[in-house]
Amino acid sequence: MVAGATDGYYELNLEELSSHADLVEREPPNNNLEQALAENHGVAKENILVSDSSLGLAKAIIQGVDGPVGILVPDYHEYKSYCQQPRMIEMTDGFDIPEISDVEAVVLSNPNNPTGTHHELSQIVERTQSLLIVDEAYIDFIGEERSLATHLRSNLVVLRTFSKFYGVKVGYAVGPADLLQSIDANRPDEPELRRARAMLDHPMKDEAWQNACGRRRFLKGILHELGCETVDSCTNFVMAKRPYGDLVRVMKDLNVRVLDLNRTEGIQLQGYCGVAVGSYDQLIELQRRVRSCQYAQAL
Repeated sequence: MVAGATDGYYELNLEELSSHADLVEREPPNNNLEQALAENHGVAKENILVSDSSLGLAKAIIQGVDGPVGILVPDYHEYKSYCQQPRMIEMTDGFDIPEISDVEAVVLSNPNNPTGTHHELSQIVERTQSLLIVDEAYIDFIGEERSLATHLRSNLVVLRTFSKFYGVKVGYAVGPADLLQSIDANRPDEPELRRARAMLDHPMKDEAWQNACGRRRFLKGILHELGCETVDSCTNFVMAKRPYGDLVRVMKDLNVRVLDLNRTEGIQLQGYCGVAVGSYDQLIELQRRVRSCQYAQAL
């Protein structure tokens, strides 16, 4: 247990992976969100579909595929439930993407959830004839230049959301106009649309991104102090494990909530957990607990 722990030793919640940048509200510009997104990505307005949820768009697109849908493992667990014919594709030991063939469509998150890794997909995009559905929910934590949203192709749909980085419940798809027109999307509430438009070109976005990167580096350093191995994450969470001992149990002893990934397909029983990049105050407290506990003293 933690040295000197008492009944008042409060819980740190580093399980929630939806922590977002702290950006102040501002008045949105006059042009609407769809037009602004089209201009940002260099596509026509018809190639943009805005919804209240990017996952809702993913579900609608995947359910429209008649044949087998390739799903990487590990990846976001909900994709499988959307498919009529899911075909699981194991990633390599280093969480790289293998050759993909004999499927009607492929769906994957990039950066990946739960690993946090980002993959260069240009070769996959060029050589696949299947429909490629790329969920870029966490792309804002690595930079717009890494997005596929500006590489419009007839077999490519890119899903984006304002929820992870900005904390706004608006998602959208960038893709072929004929495919997007076939989707019955739920329109976001007007206040959420205005918030999303205001955040799109927020003057403090770069500063918020640098802050998030700094906190992620801080978290990785703390986990390394604890003797952990970490996957090369570029998101607002870090996947980690301890070569000896159960990291989830260690965190529980520290009164820290983390996401237990031991039942996650593709990495089950490997000892991984997901640790959210919290605030600096949370991270400083986590570091203090790690340095005062028996696990750190035993290293």
